[in-house]
Amino acid sequence: MNEITRYHNSLNTIPMRKWTAEEQNFFFAILTQIRDKGTEVITFDTYQLREFADYTNRHGGDFKQTMKNLSSKLENLRYREETQNSYSSMLLFQRFRADWTLDLSEITLELRVTDYFEYIINQLNANFTQFELEQFTNLRSTYAKTMFRHIKQWRTKGVIGGFPDGEIPKDVLYQMLDVPVSMQKANNFKFKVLKPIIDELSPLFAGFKIKPIKARKQGNPIIAYKVSWKQEQTGNWVDGKFENERQNTGPGSKTPDWSDPNYKNQTTEEEIKNLEQIKKQAIEKINFENEEQTSFDI
Repeated sequence: MNEITRYHNSLNTIPMRKWTAEEQNFFFAILTQIRDKGTEVITFDTYQLREFADYTNRHGGDFKQTMKNLSSKLENLRYREETQNSYSSMLLFQRFRADWTLDLSEITLELRVTDYFEYIINQLNANFTQFELEQFTNLRSTYAKTMFRHIKQWRTKGVIGGFPDGEIPKDVLYQMLDVPVSMQKANNFKFKVLKPIIDELSPLFAGFKIKPIKARKQGNPIIAYKVSWKQEQTGNWVDGKFENERQNTGPGSKTPDWSDPNYKNQTTEEEIKNLEQIKKQAIEKINFENEEQTSFDI
């Protein structure tokens, strides 16, 4: 599966921490398929739901409850937009219907977004978040899923934007991750919120760190966190780029010389030794950085 989920950044302001990981998988799989289809009714079959949402549960009762819970959340899902002189609120979906056989061999899901919600998914322009759906569905922590989406929004910046030096005030981070009061206690937040995020996202983002920022006063209380990672290098979005087959390159191709069947390696023994030394140093550096990435000190 190499499906790309892409939507307006505004969607990242909707709290989703109370959604189960499975419900979030379904939701973003739905967004992936709805994109560029306007407000027409979209139908998903058994294969699509299992492929895109990573759904493998074979128990009919559990599936029914999952669909009911998902429907309830979609029915109550609103988008709110506020400016200096206006405020608006909108429902996102206007239709939800799921049908299935008792053994779940056949499943059909029908959805339709509202007219107003169409622009959040389809009218993206420059303000959009995109990520590979499979990476998202493989995450188990709902906190990690939420942080993953925020990181992807700012993937080329290396820090979450909108904060001086990338330092997010503690209370704002609680709000971003939709952390309940019971989880805001120091140890709970450290081990039940931040640790799963670090464990799951460190393999996905080079140099991923969450650094606590402490006040310079008695007790050194934590007042903010800096979430950082190595900036992603990305080009411009091209519609249909993942559906188009790669074209064979002709004269003037940038294909490397070593891909030519008649290519002969001209590297000298001395150059090979130097390259091996550079490779060894690079591996040692990577191992050291990986140890740093998974460290957690609050």
